[in-house]
Amino acid sequence: MDSTDSNNAKENISYYPNGKIKSISWEIEGKKHNKNGPAYQEWNNQGQLIEEKWYLYGELHNENGPAWKKWNNQGQLIEEEWRLNRYYNNKNGPAYQRWNDKGQLIEEQWQINGNFHNKNGPAWKKWNDQGQLIKEKWCLNGKLHNENGLAYQKWNDQGQLVKCKYYLNGQLQPDPKWKNVKSANM
Repeated sequence: MDSTDSNNAKENISYYPNGKIKSISWEIEGKKHNKNGPAYQEWNNQGQLIEEKWYLYGELHNENGPAWKKWNNQGQLIEEEWRLNRYYNNKNGPAYQRWNDKGQLIEEQWQINGNFHNKNGPAWKKWNDQGQLIKEKWCLNGKLHNENGLAYQKWNDQGQLVKCKYYLNGQLQPDPKWKNVKSANM
């Protein structure tokens, strides 16, 4: 089924064999587009929403919230992206987050205009399925940077620091002190 909205975007609807809606998309000139809501939504064959994407003229874009969300079949949010003009972008929080099926956060990225950036903490963090921090990067304007300590850290499954580096403005800084650190993952 096809229809057109007031912005001349064409609505496309596809269905599962059981008659339930599989997906709805809005397009202009072959590009996904809807300035008033999601330009693409997908459901599983039981009718549970599993994916939603906001597009503006073919680029992932939403000025007021996440541009992409994905849920598992139980309805639990598992991924979320904030984007403006296709770039990861959120000035007030993480631009990307991912959760496991238990609902535990396993990845978080802070970005502005596609560059890793967080003035107040790590710009990228990753956890294992047990909730243990395994990687962390501090960045400003897309460059590894931390004036107060390590800019890059990696831990093994036992919580022991196995790799770390000091950076200022993207330049590796020598510092032998890190070898005395046994575990920073508490």
